[in-house]
Parts: sequence; C-alpha cells; structure tokens
Amino acid sequence: MRFRVLVPLVVAVAGLTVAGAPAQAEEGSAPGGAVEGKVSHCIGNVTTPKAEVRCFDSFTEAISTATGGRVADAPADAGKAATNKAFEAELRSLSKAAAEPGVQVQNVLEIDYDYHFFGTDTFTWWVENDSCWGNPIGAVKWQVWNLDDYGWNDRINAYGNHNFCYSAHFEHAGFQGLAMGWDTGSGGMGSLDGEASSIQWS
Repeated sequence: MRFRVLVPLVVAVAGLTVAGAPAQAEEGSAPGGAVEGKVSHCIGNVTTPKAEVRCFDSFTEAISTATGGRVADAPADAGKAATNKAFEAELRSLSKAAAEPGVQVQNVLEIDYDYHFFGTDTFTWWVENDSCWGNPIGAVKWQVWNLDDYGWNDRINAYGNHNFCYSAHFEHAGFQGLAMGWDTGSGGMGSLDGEASSIQWS
C-alpha cells in the first residue's frame, strides 16, 4: 500500500525539466488565461522553460489540444472523465506511441480540478514525446516550481494522473512545506485542499 503523507518529501532528481518562468496573460483575462466568472479548462506544457497557458470553454477541446488532436473525444463533463475507463485507455495508448521512433506525441501527466471530487475548472499538464512509463516512483522527471506562474496557485482540490505518472503536491513554491505524494490521484487534498503551490512528477 502507498500512503499519502503530509510531510516534507525527500525526492531523487535526475535529468528533470523545470517549468517555468511567468507567462503574460492576455488583457481582460484572469491569471493563466482563464476568463473571470466562467468555467475554464486550461492546459500547460511542462517541457517548456516558460509557463505557456491556453484556456478553453470546453474540456473536450482542452484535451484535444493537449494531446495534439490524438484524443479528440474526451467527455464534455470533466468530472465524468476522471472515472471514464475508455478515456483513460486512450490517454495510456499515447505512452506506447511515444516510444515509437519518429512519432511525435503529446502526453497528459495530470488533470487538476478546483473543486472536490473532480468538479468545475480544470488544468491539464502535458509533455512532449515522453511519459512516466518505467520511471521509478520518487525519481523526479518533471516539476513546476510555482503554480502562480500558471494562474493555479492554491486552487487544486482534486487531481488525477495519467500515463503511469505519480505526483507530489507541495504547500509552497519550490517544493517546500507540507506535501502529499507520491500518488496517482485523489478526490480531495486533505490539509492541502486549495493550498498546493508546486508539483513534481515521477
């Protein structure tokens, strides 16, 4: 059994990508590109050094963009997608494609929700031509130093990981303070509900 713990974590870091410097939000939008007062579904590429965020009204469109069009039929209801086996199977198939020579693939690492049990706004983290397949748990492969760069600081209340990824969420930027991990998802964050400020994936 793996335990979710709320203590400082010790992690192994090797050849990881760190994202990212702040991106400039468009005029009239909330930080990260979300429009105030509207449900939004944002995506961010953690393999780039700069925090580049795109937001959509539709969860289906957000996932299609995050996967480079390879998963174009994600459930319209983001909450239902969290427990949809067919959707998970589609995302996992991209891990196999990423291992093929010359194939360009965008893989989803994690989908975050700003309400308990997978509700309302979402943020999807994706990477280029890679996945967590075969990576040891706790050996950090990607990380986001500060969620505020993406407009999602202190917003995560539930999350689900994909493509064989485990994640750790931290109370403060720079992977400091209380931590929850390593795990593949949860409908709640316990003491870190709405308090996470940085993430690592292995």
